[in-house]
Amino acid sequence: MKRRKNTIKEIKEKPLNLGAPKQVSNRIRERTKIGFIISLNLS
Repeated sequence: MKRRKNTIKEIKEKPLNLGAPKQVSNRIRERTKIGFIISLNLS
C-alpha cells in the first residue's frame, strides 16, 4: 500500500513540476521576497 501511495503521489506531482517549473520558482521567489521585507520591517 505504501508503495502504491508513493507512486500515485509521484505521478501527480511530476507533471505539475514539469509543466510549470518557472511559475513555481517565481512564486517561491515572491514569497521569500515578501517574507524578507516583512522581517526587515518587524526587526
